[in-house]
Amino acid sequence: MFAKTPLAKKSALAFALLSLSVSAANAQTMSFTEAWQQVLQQSDALAAKQANVDYAAQMEQAAYGYNLPKVTLGATYMRLDDDSDFKPSHAINSQLSPDVATAINQLLPNFGASLDKAFADNVLRDEIFNSSIRAVWPIFTGGKITAGQDIAKAKTEEAKQMLAMEQQAKFEDLTKVYFSTVFAKEVLNTRIESERSLKKHLEHATKMEEQGQIARVERLQAEVSYDKARTERKKAERDLEIANAALRNMVQSNDDVTASTALFVQDTLPSFAPFLSETLATYPGLKVLDAKYDQASGLVKVERSKYAPNVYMFGNYDLHEGDSIVDQIKPDWVVASA
Repeated sequence: MFAKTPLAKKSALAFALLSLSVSAANAQTMSFTEAWQQVLQQSDALAAKQANVDYAAQMEQAAYGYNLPKVTLGATYMRLDDDSDFKPSHAINSQLSPDVATAINQLLPNFGASLDKAFADNVLRDEIFNSSIRAVWPIFTGGKITAGQDIAKAKTEEAKQMLAMEQQAKFEDLTKVYFSTVFAKEVLNTRIESERSLKKHLEHATKMEEQGQIARVERLQAEVSYDKARTERKKAERDLEIANAALRNMVQSNDDVTASTALFVQDTLPSFAPFLSETLATYPGLKVLDAKYDQASGLVKVERSKYAPNVYMFGNYDLHEGDSIVDQIKPDWVVASA
């Protein structure tokens, strides 16, 4: 520690000052307001919370569609594995007396076979295809739809307040990191000035020792004080580098950042009552609880709606009409309420 010459120590101090000035020249100057705007734009956590808000808002908007009719387009195709063995002629004969059945068979010997074939060709087809458009319109659901919409609205409010809470947390983090950087820079400047003063003191003590005005132990004390100041200055440099790295990471900047907003001191301490009133009125955490309460109330309404009747308007229109007898006699559209 005592082997270094004053010239070497002077060069070390000059190098430290030069490095500090070069770093400051290459750094991006940023005020606290600019840093906060950068955090708002670049923070991944805030972006995730904003995405939750957008999703909840879309779900809230979709909930208002519950009042509209639900329209679906459907088609069915069926192929029967086995042909039906039902024959209308057997059913007719079973209802007639033997004499009447015998007389009909004598007059119309092919009537039964023709009737069975016509029934099989036009009624009992092995392929059935149907396509239709359906609409179901809720008329009354006992408050279930309104409760669902209220729940969706409360979820949107909850997402907004969670975003506000995240913004507050980021603001607090930025305040700590930003002004820690400012404080570390002030400490470094103080350490540099202290090292510079003790360096001059060491130079004076060395000259006075050479002239025999002070003892060697006094010059050694001055040298110890100077070396301690150099150590404190290097430690302050490391602290500033760490603080700058934290600030650069928070604002997501590729370049070094120099904080331009100075430290400040509150001259007077505000009273407690305004802070309490402001917290109760605006704190997002309390509003999250309110949103949770609204959601729970909506769920209670949904459960109560199960005791009320549900009224729906139902409509169906066939888009494809087959050529069987059943398809011919079936109406093209139907509207009902249930």
